[in-house]
Amino acid sequence: MPEIVEAQGLEDVVVEKKTREDYPRRYASFWTEGIVAAGIDAVGRIPEGEVRDRMAGLVDAAARDAERGIAWCGDHFVVVGRKRGSDHW
Repeated sequence: MPEIVEAQGLEDVVVEKKTREDYPRRYASFWTEGIVAAGIDAVGRIPEGEVRDRMAGLVDAAARDAERGIAWCGDHFVVVGRKRGSDHW
C-alpha cells in the first residue's frame, strides 16, 4: 500500500498498523458500524450492474448482523502521505 501512495506523488508516507489485540473488544461494535458505513459509501460509487448488486447485498447482510449485535474486530492499517511541495498534512 505505501508503494501505491508514493506512486501517486505523495511523500513522507507513514503506515500505522493495528491488530485486533491492540483494541479492547468493547470497541468491536464501533468498528463494525464504521465498516458498514464505509461499505455503503463505497457501493454508492460503483457503477450499476452485477458487481454493485452483489456488493450491496454483502453490505446489507453486514448491516443486519450489526443490528443484531454481531461485531467484527480485525487488523487495520492506515497509510497517509503529503503532497510534494506541501507543508501541510
